[in-house]
Amino acid sequence: MSAALAEVLAQQLGLPTSSWSMGEFGALAEFHHVGTSSLRGLALDAAEGSVAIDGIHCTAIAYETISGRPGRWLHGLALCLPVREARMNQRRVITELGPDDGAIRPVERAGLLFDLGLGLTTVDFCVRSGDESLLQALRAAQGTSLLANRPLFERLQQASPHRVLVSRLARLEVRAAIPRAGEHSPPGPHTHLLPHLLNRRLVCSANIPIPPQLLPCIYLYPAHPMEDDAFDTERHDAFQQLMRGFGAADQLDAKQELQDAILRGDAPRGLRGARSRHGRLAMRATLRQLQAQGFPPSRLGPWEAACRAAG
Repeated sequence: MSAALAEVLAQQLGLPTSSWSMGEFGALAEFHHVGTSSLRGLALDAAEGSVAIDGIHCTAIAYETISGRPGRWLHGLALCLPVREARMNQRRVITELGPDDGAIRPVERAGLLFDLGLGLTTVDFCVRSGDESLLQALRAAQGTSLLANRPLFERLQQASPHRVLVSRLARLEVRAAIPRAGEHSPPGPHTHLLPHLLNRRLVCSANIPIPPQLLPCIYLYPAHPMEDDAFDTERHDAFQQLMRGFGAADQLDAKQELQDAILRGDAPRGLRGARSRHGRLAMRATLRQLQAQGFPPSRLGPWEAACRAAG
């Protein structure tokens, strides 16, 4: 991990406006700030959950893409490792791992850890508990698939043990209660386990410019400029600085080429950035950013149409 990246992560961990996530399609954990928290090095701890990043080498990729919401875009920073280094244990059956020696809170290291056997590529999705009744149920199910055991799935939802996600780069723990059927996820740290999405076996979205030789192990989401429906210039500039430091070359080139062409008043054709999927997504995100900053739709509409036509 470079000194510059370590500084960014330490700063972002200390900002209540930043969020984090680990996992894959259908099984992931999110850390959002609520209430008070404490920061030690690269470990952030709150009542509802904790997140800690190991200080090892990794590649950071800042990215922008479009949101399904009209006029909005998404951004983030993916921390990645080479494929062989990023792979976790990929267990496919429930497995007892013993005391959780790696727990972020020392007081929780006596709790017993069970891998739920979801077979994720980059994350071991586990639960931690000291409840003897739940431990007996988990032990009885060892060697079997959680997704084929509906009674145990429902038991875990009711018991709401700590969820512990571990990758080669980080650990994210969630202590908040699991919502009941029909309830919404809490605003702070929470997990999602959705078997119908898990069956797709997708590590990450194809809209994120992760090169094939890397896999993402944890994501950072700095404060978004449109979080409160009004464009925040300071937040936008802060993420553009991260893009310049850690952005994928095709996205950076596409953004700059598009902005230069619009300022010159060029016609929307022949842009090199539109030739790649991630370049087009960066261009469309940039158009939405310009719209949020007050550029008239009459100037941006033809460019949006050209991006759509290109792919």
